[in-house]
Amino acid sequence: MSSPVVASPVTTAPGLGTNPDKSASKSTPPAPPLSPEKITAACPLLRVVDMEKLNGGTWAAKAEEGEPVKDGFRCGYSTQYNRYSGYTPNQLLVIAVPGNASPAKELAVRTKDCTQPAVAVAGAGESASYCEIDEHRTLVMIGKRGHGETRVASVDVDRTRAEVYVEVAKLLAERL
Repeated sequence: MSSPVVASPVTTAPGLGTNPDKSASKSTPPAPPLSPEKITAACPLLRVVDMEKLNGGTWAAKAEEGEPVKDGFRCGYSTQYNRYSGYTPNQLLVIAVPGNASPAKELAVRTKDCTQPAVAVAGAGESASYCEIDEHRTLVMIGKRGHGETRVASVDVDRTRAEVYVEVAKLLAERL
């Protein structure tokens, strides 16, 4: 007897990074500079408009910069649904480690939350991957060296198509 096939939740997500709706461009903040000299916050690296597209459309989100963490910054993306349901908001964590540490080693530390082996992403920084962290979420991780430090970003996102994870990894690689 064969096992039943269970479909994973899928959302339809348009491309990241640009705002195709020109009428909304007045309310959409400009994209952050590519690879700033110094990282001073996480939220500007992945804007609300990027997160909305990543999660399949407009979900009336807001981004809130958290308290700085050791060597980095944290941004929480929440929606009205998150606030009232108790569902944990999506999180972006950006770490800048002084020196020339291996991005792959830095990412390996973050895979401890993965429930499945991480899938490598080519063409996004020096090291990038994604993995499932629970039945609803995927962790996208990117690491690269620049400006005298190793920069690592990890963002947990709602489960969707693999090409969306690749797209967000490449977007973060440009902006780190």
